[in-house]
Amino acid sequence: MYPQVECIEDCGNGYGWSIIEMGGDRFELAVLQDRRIVYHTPITGDVERGSWADMRALTDRIRSLKWT
Repeated sequence: MYPQVECIEDCGNGYGWSIIEMGGDRFELAVLQDRRIVYHTPITGDVERGSWADMRALTDRIRSLKWT
């Protein structure tokens, strides 16, 4: 069974995110740049896992990123 995509969002600043449900209250977030996963942001160098509250905190940080 594949994880379900919970949401994909474009922030309008060149960045966005993809969040998938891993089961229970566990999610995985990938930072997107130009709709592709990137691993070179101040947010993370990989995907991040955590609760939905963790995901919301990360999305707030992604919204504040400037295109590099």
